[in-house]
Amino acid sequence: MLIPSVDAEELLSKHWKHLQYSPVMIHAALAVGTPELTDLVKDTLQIVPESVNIFEHFFIHLQMVGIKSDLLLLERLKPYVHRFDEHTTRDITEACSKLGKTKPESIGYTQT
Repeated sequence: MLIPSVDAEELLSKHWKHLQYSPVMIHAALAVGTPELTDLVKDTLQIVPESVNIFEHFFIHLQMVGIKSDLLLLERLKPYVHRFDEHTTRDITEACSKLGKTKPESIGYTQT
């Protein structure tokens, strides 16, 4: 069962100082997608080395809790496309296909 985004934002924001080091919590914050959480993720990822595969298993984590990809979620991920490994890139392609988009480029994704 998912909690309302207002409650998720409150919990994540309140404990972000500790949660920001967990890829799963970064994934959760992006999935909830409020402006405050999106900003917290942005700030965190500015200090996390790019060698850390922070998006590993991103879509698996979402599926485990019943969150489906939508265009808004894919939009929130765009700034981080350069950090995706081949599996996350494949998952983005599959998500686009399920949303009726033939390629990630059709929603503004570009490969680096």
